[in-house]
Amino acid sequence: MQQPVIEEGAAYEAPHRSYDDLFPALPESSLPKQTNNANSWVNFNNDMRVYSSTITQVFRVPYEERKLDGGSKFGEGESVQTCGNIMKETGAHIEISQAKDQSLTFLVTGKKNEVLEARRKILTHFQTQAHKSILVPKEHHKWILGKKGERLRELEKNTATKISVPNMNEDSDVITITGPKDGIEKAEHEILVTSDQQSKKASELLSIPKIYHPFIVGPFNQQLTQLINETGARINVPPPSVMKDEIFIAGDKEGVAAAKARIEATYRLMEKNCKTVCVEVPK
Repeated sequence: MQQPVIEEGAAYEAPHRSYDDLFPALPESSLPKQTNNANSWVNFNNDMRVYSSTITQVFRVPYEERKLDGGSKFGEGESVQTCGNIMKETGAHIEISQAKDQSLTFLVTGKKNEVLEARRKILTHFQTQAHKSILVPKEHHKWILGKKGERLRELEKNTATKISVPNMNEDSDVITITGPKDGIEKAEHEILVTSDQQSKKASELLSIPKIYHPFIVGPFNQQLTQLINETGARINVPPPSVMKDEIFIAGDKEGVAAAKARIEATYRLMEKNCKTVCVEVPK
């Protein structure tokens, strides 16, 4: 059998191979297409948007702060029925467990408002409630209540407390907070902050004769605008068409006091130096 002949020099010539030959690409089907990746990412984001409104809160009730029901064992008696009722009332999902130290742990899932309301109801039923009364000036109560009581209800949800504000016809400054100790502390803080903010505000109604209003306002309202900018107070001077002497000032106490002093000083100066002159104008 004749052996194949290899020309001299040909045996040493390396074959021409590219990187594609040495490192072949994986089968195309094993790699997802870029468009699929993009679509998957979009779908993932869409999924995230769908579930973004659902939150979960976990909180614990220590044994020494528990209200014990009549059941002989955990999971029996009033506790199960109470959780079931709260889930029906709020729409939130509640999971409850008991630790070796007899403390209770609650896991509540749902929309934010559902979870906050469920948490408030759970603590009301399962945790011993403390009471605290605080003194808040009657004129500040409306700011604590908010429009149609919305601000008060929101505060009760966020702190898991029940807050009793006297009716308008009651002559009382006492606001009572009922709930868990930490909730009472939070509610008290928020109420006092609101009251402090209102304490810094003031208003004044000045009686300045109408003839002196132009000196307070100035040409093209320039003097009045400057006074508002410097004091930060809101100043309402009746327009020339309204025949009233009252000038109303509102804002922070310091700004109102400064604006009042400036307006009264201008009035006294003009009253002292100005005179009324009658001039006859021919028809």
